[in-house]
Amino acid sequence: MALRLLGVPWDQTSPGPKGARLAPEAVRRELSTLFPYDPVRERAAAFLRGRDLTLGEEPRDLLQEVARAVDQEERRDPEAPLLLLGGDQGVTYAALSSLHRRFRDLAVISLDGSLDLEDPTGPLDARNWLARAVKDLPVTATVLGLGRFLGSEETFRRARELGVSWVPSVHLRERRDPSALPELKALLEPGPDLYLSVDVSVLDASSAPGCANPNPDGLPPGELGGVLEFLLTLPRIRGFDLCEVNPARDPLGTTARQAAWLLSLGISRLGDPPTGEAP
Repeated sequence: MALRLLGVPWDQTSPGPKGARLAPEAVRRELSTLFPYDPVRERAAAFLRGRDLTLGEEPRDLLQEVARAVDQEERRDPEAPLLLLGGDQGVTYAALSSLHRRFRDLAVISLDGSLDLEDPTGPLDARNWLARAVKDLPVTATVLGLGRFLGSEETFRRARELGVSWVPSVHLRERRDPSALPELKALLEPGPDLYLSVDVSVLDASSAPGCANPNPDGLPPGELGGVLEFLLTLPRIRGFDLCEVNPARDPLGTTARQAAWLLSLGISRLGDPPTGEAP
């Protein structure tokens, strides 16, 4: 199946400095500088270019346009996972909202440096998207790669109340085999339908300075790549996104480069090289 990369230039639910809407263009530019051939898997990590969604400025515009894109992609190839390039993580909430209509037993695995579990009764933003998804849809959730001192005690209390499991980045470093993590065992075969989301704040701050919350306790790119590649082998992956790159905060383009590399891993694992349009 051929994957099509859909850009979602959206940052209206970013509570901090705007700029994540610029990410699809910046990351696509970095993708164009990478060779699609993967010598480890001996295959091309090719994909269909897709398009960027045209969005208004209200959250309802985001939800409507992502839902329309999900429907179009399902008609094009019902077996192909959804592949989105954000944007802030309001994009993830919108994707989960749409996919949940088809996959009622949906679980999200979020690679993120922090728990986005602020008050779910408030308006949707990038700090409470996960709480809203768990409470409103509902979905089950696991967050991998949390940095230390990046969440309040109240946030972790809310995680326990909502049934959200989490794994700190230090535990991912200690365990070389992600399949041994107790938090992931319930997601293995025959587990639920899965959605993977990568917030670049899961990377160490030197590798991803261009994000809303640079993470001194984040994972090096190679370690994150290993975890991501394992997750991408799980069955029934229905969607994958990469969010929170903010080119306005990273004039050297380091974060966009890392994002392009991570996307290439996802494309290589999830899709077959298309026979038509080139990347």
